[in-house]
Amino acid sequence: MPYTLKVHYKYTVVMETQPGLSYSQVRDMVSKKLELRLEHTKLSYRPRDSNELVPL
Repeated sequence: MPYTLKVHYKYTVVMETQPGLSYSQVRDMVSKKLELRLEHTKLSYRPRDSNELVPL
């Protein structure tokens, strides 16, 4: 079952990903989709009960 990954950058992108992918695989997917250099791509998430981003 795929997961939905919502990415906020200068705009919002919704992507599908598979469970079990490593951080580097997800980061690679996101950087390619946003056409960013891999070294400029960092991932974080926002817990439901917080407004702060948590780096992965």
